[in-house]
Amino acid sequence: MDTLQVPMTDSLKGFLQAQATKKGFATPGDYVQSLLADLQNREQDRKELEEKLLEGVRSPKVPGDEAFWRERRQKIYDKHPELDPCNQTTPDSR
Repeated sequence: MDTLQVPMTDSLKGFLQAQATKKGFATPGDYVQSLLADLQNREQDRKELEEKLLEGVRSPKVPGDEAFWRERRQKIYDKHPELDPCNQTTPDSR
């Protein structure tokens, strides 16, 4: 594995050490590596989402009435129940 040296102020170094400790990482380097891996994953997710959106934009148009969209929403809610507004829990519903 390659190593990258990053110059930083004492203040930033202290902040990094505190965050690494607070988040349970053995070293600040482990914490930075985790942050960069998360950033890489989010970037990949963003690219995949953009590709799917472009695929949708380029796909043939489908006529859709209210029943069509109701069915589409239900398929999404079945696959992702956490998105269904009817299943949302609020502090008052506990």
